Amino acid sequence: MDNNKTGMYNLDDVKEYFEFKIKGHIYHFRYLTTEEIEKMQKIESTDEAASREFMCSFISKVDESAPEFKDIYNEITTAQWKIFSNMIKTEF
Repeated sequence: MDNNKTGMYNLDDVKEYFEFKIKGHIYHFRYLTTEEIEKMQKIESTDEAASREFMCSFISKVDESAPEFKDIYNEITTAQWKIFSNMIKTEF
């Protein structure tokens, strides 16, 4: 997001996802739209499992040999969750 000579920020020139690595595999986490964030907040307050499933729907594997993120979700250690949570807070 460069501020060009006219002082205009080009919001069309941003990535639609950020990357993270876990268990040796790289994943993309697509940034949510405002509507999706509102939906996530509503789900979070009522159903934790549905919230997790909704969040996982924005994560895709980069390497075809990697497992789906939802399949390794329950194998993530608390130390990894701490970093994952901080990453989510930073990016959103």
